[in-house]
Amino acid sequence: MTFVRAALPPAPARVLEVGAGTGELAGALTDAGYEVVAIDPAAQSPAVRAVSLHEVDEPYASFDAAVAVVSLHHVEPLGESCRRLGELVRPGGALVVDELDLERFDERAAQWVIDQRGPREGSSEAQEMLAGLREHLHPLGSIHDALEEWFLLPEPVRGPYLYRWELPPGLRDVEEQLIADGRLPAIGARMAGTRRDGVTRSPRLRDGELELRPFEPSDAEALEALLAEPEVTRWWQDGDYERDTGWVVAVHGDLAGWVQYEEERYDWYPSVALDIALTTALHGRGYGRRVLRLAIEHFAAKGHHRFTIDPRVDNERAIRSYAAAGFKPVGVLRAYERNPDGGWNDGLLMDLIVIDGMWSWAPGSRAAPGLEGA
Repeated sequence: MTFVRAALPPAPARVLEVGAGTGELAGALTDAGYEVVAIDPAAQSPAVRAVSLHEVDEPYASFDAAVAVVSLHHVEPLGESCRRLGELVRPGGALVVDELDLERFDERAAQWVIDQRGPREGSSEAQEMLAGLREHLHPLGSIHDALEEWFLLPEPVRGPYLYRWELPPGLRDVEEQLIADGRLPAIGARMAGTRRDGVTRSPRLRDGELELRPFEPSDAEALEALLAEPEVTRWWQDGDYERDTGWVVAVHGDLAGWVQYEEERYDWYPSVALDIALTTALHGRGYGRRVLRLAIEHFAAKGHHRFTIDPRVDNERAIRSYAAAGFKPVGVLRAYERNPDGGWNDGLLMDLIVIDGMWSWAPGSRAAPGLEGA
């Protein structure tokens, strides 16, 4: 508790606790004046949300700090979970990590734990214990690598850890002395990091079964197959995409499309250009409008007011879908896109304006009149 409090910003601050278990730490922080959201997929208290880190449904950058005490070595999937943590903590916010360094956990440490526990049914040998931990837990290096895209992390402060491992009380001083004598490794590792500024990864957005989420390397094969579908590649000809400025479209968890964006942050001409590709099976079912609505609401909340999209003039289905999302035709972009025959295709520039939260064509409405089913 002393380490955690020293690393946190002053109360009141909004804190996410990862792997809260019984909620004991969350309760202590709440008593100290913090606003705490405690999560654990195996929650043991009504005060702890039974949810995995990568599935936390909270606004982007809505926490001042996050605390993970002896929990990140369990989270699955590690990369997606740490990315979600980065999305949830505001730039400049604190990350407090208390972990074990599995790479330093050796047979000496395993045998010491077994000896302190004494004879018990189902107890394992040191090598067996070591193998089991390495099979099921994430090493500290992997945790560090997954976090450092989003957080500035110092070198870990090393110290005792084994005394916390369901052992009899009073063993911390004994472990510390054994570490000082070189007879045990220091496998405890504590870090107090800071959320980086300027990270541009796309946040996760949800609307029921529909989700926009950041690209993962494991998505590449499925996304390339989707962009190669004949009805998709007809309009998205080069099959190219920018993985850091876009979202995977997922429906019921399955990859179903891609949204590309180009965000112009210049003060005098702020805008967001969008493009979208959906698997053929979803065409005509209203998903295009819903996907665009999610993206527009995200950027509008960041202060953007003008959005553009530029389908080919002969892509009538796309034009209807974009109109249903609120876009209006502006004009024809002549000879805008080269086609496979060496000629040129015209594009249709469409835009949507959001002023004070109101959409340009129908203030306070979300579906263009007469186009709700497009």
